[in-house]
Amino acid sequence: MLSSFHQYLYESKCSSASPLSCDKIHIVLGNESCDLDSAVCALLYAFYLTTIGEQKVVPVLNIPAKHLPIKTEVVSFLQDNGVALDSLVFRDSLPLEELCQSSKLKATLVDHHVLANKDTFLRHCVVEIIDHRPISPSEKWSDLERGTTMDIVGSCVTHVAKKMLASHPDLISKNRDIANLIYGTILLDTACLSPQANRATPADHDVIQQLKTFHPDLQSESSVFESLLKAKSDISHLTPSQLLVKDLKITKHGIPIVGLPILVQDFVTNNPDLESTLNTFLAEHKASTLVLMGQTIRTGNIARDLGLYSTMPDRSTLDTIFNVLSTNPTPVLNMVALSSGENVKLRLFQCNNVQVSRKQVLPLIEKAFDSMK
Repeated sequence: MLSSFHQYLYESKCSSASPLSCDKIHIVLGNESCDLDSAVCALLYAFYLTTIGEQKVVPVLNIPAKHLPIKTEVVSFLQDNGVALDSLVFRDSLPLEELCQSSKLKATLVDHHVLANKDTFLRHCVVEIIDHRPISPSEKWSDLERGTTMDIVGSCVTHVAKKMLASHPDLISKNRDIANLIYGTILLDTACLSPQANRATPADHDVIQQLKTFHPDLQSESSVFESLLKAKSDISHLTPSQLLVKDLKITKHGIPIVGLPILVQDFVTNNPDLESTLNTFLAEHKASTLVLMGQTIRTGNIARDLGLYSTMPDRSTLDTIFNVLSTNPTPVLNMVALSSGENVKLRLFQCNNVQVSRKQVLPLIEKAFDSMK
């Protein structure tokens, strides 16, 4: 027998089958990288809104359906916790722009608050924002129907869990799958609450402790984290092109920032057709510059590196980005140049400050391109 949560997912998908016939539809939209935090936040917060009486709420994974297999840890963890993949709703299955134009759409943004260029039409449909990253100075949200929640925490699902715990704790205490989804997502986002990563906040720790109080037999933090890390790092069946879109975010200037579950150095070394792969990727995204951020976690030790690639004929673009990154006062990236061989379009750097995340690098890339206007 399906739990109320899993039943809800099927029902919400059915209700979204003919969206234009609805008086109103309320989507909960994750970010375009569709990492585990984004996916779980969309599913759980949509369920929570339905529980408190909101009508026609549909969680939307902000990727085309064909990209789901690339999100290896998302697929693995959702299935492990009873979420059927055929109950999911994807970005390309809803006519969002048409719904917006006909005033039938409400949108809650989770795990992001900066609309991608392709999503700017959603601005007047947004009724609530839940995010956990530094607030972008370019985005000003005020007077939203349901307000904003944008305190910095390690994982956005911590905000969702706190809302559930405050008004409907039984959603977590009586549903092991929901507890597991929150538990694993926080652990993955905070590198298993690692002091070295320095991502976990007191709020993340508080939610983890409450989950353990409700469910004392939860698996150990390390075993859940290692299982998720293994799934995320399982790229054996992915092509280099697929790896570039596995964890992708786009800046307001259209610059792709790729998160890799391996070091950029290894991606470069193991890809004999690197330049062709990167050029094709940039052409598909109508961009000329690309940022790659790599990370590995082995036996608790974190390593990070960064790559800058540009098809521009001169080096000024890469020089400007490097200058902004290397001179940023807080956080200091502690970048050390690495050899990129004879490829003059590519620069590689080791990031000795392993606490620096893409959330912090993205606004710096935007700052660099703002300065080049």
